[in-house]
Amino acid sequence: MSEFEELIKATQEGSKAVVSVAESYKTTVGLAEKTGGFLSRVFGTTIENGVGIIGDKLEYTRWERQNRLIEKVNEYQKEKNFTQYRPIAPKFAIPMIVNASLEEDNELQDIWCKLITNSLDPNFDVEIRFAFIDIIKNLTSLDAKILEFIHDDALSSGMGITSAVGIDKIIKNISVPENDIKISLSNLMRVQCIWDNNLAAIATDIHWRMLCIKDNTEYSGLQLHISYSLTEIGYSFIQACII
Repeated sequence: MSEFEELIKATQEGSKAVVSVAESYKTTVGLAEKTGGFLSRVFGTTIENGVGIIGDKLEYTRWERQNRLIEKVNEYQKEKNFTQYRPIAPKFAIPMIVNASLEEDNELQDIWCKLITNSLDPNFDVEIRFAFIDIIKNLTSLDAKILEFIHDDALSSGMGITSAVGIDKIIKNISVPENDIKISLSNLMRVQCIWDNNLAAIATDIHWRMLCIKDNTEYSGLQLHISYSLTEIGYSFIQACII
């Protein structure tokens, strides 16, 4: 093969390489633009390039939320006025900090902050349970507001922390659509923070109906009124995370 032929071949191979690089660049740019457009919709901000943006966004969000987390814990610590700290076991501390650092709802992050603060307080005598972490992860700010209302109303009744709060009273005092309140109440029962008093009433009703049938006597039945009470773990959760 002559030197000229070798030059031609080298030029052809170089051209192929240039085309390959150009096509690769075009594909990369197209993917970046596509990813950037998708992430712009996800995060609600204008994003020109999607390469690495998820990690950058998460890191920035975590940094921002961690700053607020530290400030709120320091604030609660000053309010409780303790200077000696109780170390938190890693199995508790890590999920608390990770979840609190990613929580963008301030009201829910405040709940994490109170749990962390009380976990650090050597004088706090409510047992910190892993269940509290799972409960917070499953709550909305409305759920927390309704739970606190049930707690406060029970205390103000003078009949004990487990006294019943009627659903009509909850709807009247929590200014959101009624269906949202019912969904929150269902969720609070799901995470076992409250229980429906009618369940016991229905069981009692069935019991008396069976006795009346057995004795061949009349029974008019109970007049049920939907109401809710705190469970034991619900009360402990409020002590550790809300008030």
